[in-house]
Amino acid sequence: MKHVLLSLLLTLHVLAAAGQTSSYRARFRYILTQDRITALQKGCPSLIVTDALGQTAYQFCSKTPSRFLFFKRQPRLRTLVTNDKGTLLLDPWSITDDKINEPCTPRAKPEDAVTDECLGQTGIINAAIDNDLRIQLPKRTRVGDPTISMWLPYQTWLFGVNAIGLKVRPRVTDDLDSTYTRSVTSGNFNLGLNVGYSFGWTQFTHRSTNSYSITPGFNLGFSGVAISKEPLKQKLKTDFIPSNLVLSPAFSLIGARNDIGIIFTVGKDRMFGKYADKWLYQNKWFWGLGVSAGLKL
Repeated sequence: MKHVLLSLLLTLHVLAAAGQTSSYRARFRYILTQDRITALQKGCPSLIVTDALGQTAYQFCSKTPSRFLFFKRQPRLRTLVTNDKGTLLLDPWSITDDKINEPCTPRAKPEDAVTDECLGQTGIINAAIDNDLRIQLPKRTRVGDPTISMWLPYQTWLFGVNAIGLKVRPRVTDDLDSTYTRSVTSGNFNLGLNVGYSFGWTQFTHRSTNSYSITPGFNLGFSGVAISKEPLKQKLKTDFIPSNLVLSPAFSLIGARNDIGIIFTVGKDRMFGKYADKWLYQNKWFWGLGVSAGLKL
């Protein structure tokens, strides 16, 4: 019990530390499409993608051809977003053009930079415009004004740590035909590392930014198991019964808020060490439930 409590305290410390910092995200980007821009404009209040002057509403060129033969895919902008007291500053990834402006070289003229049917039109998002796009949320000028929020979808690779507090194993039978019913294990604390591709939505307001996500992926759990307390194929004829390492590769699904959430896993247990082949749960399926947090690297 002492080891379980120490593992729990360590896990809570890791989760608390992760909750105070941004999670490590690889290739993180918000996805902005014309449908999303139109929905923001038609909302109440109306929100527009504009420049620093705030006088031009930007959108995508309606004549941009699809890159796919069998179905039409809208032009999309992959961008980072910084919430500056209700002003959402967009920092787009580079847009692919016919010509690329290399660092430390003069900027190409707009007419030389890209073949664009909407080139020269005001309010069109392309590689030739200045990098100062933003979305301004309405300010609360009166105490009674409601808080206005805006949602944007995002995608990213997410790395994290987790602790499986509940693990369910199947019914097993030993060499003497003694049956062990389905096991619900909560005594052994299982720590793990996970990686997955996250799909989420972020809610922006003038005071806060909160993200909600679903992350399918892969998890590798590890724990220590005392052989003397486990169901075995046959009783061991020895006074020395070790504690062995168990690795638990599994598929995982995480539902999270700000990358801290609940993880569900389905996988197999693999024990390593002396008498590991006597363990009845060796290479048996299990499902687990625990907590997970994004990992700051």
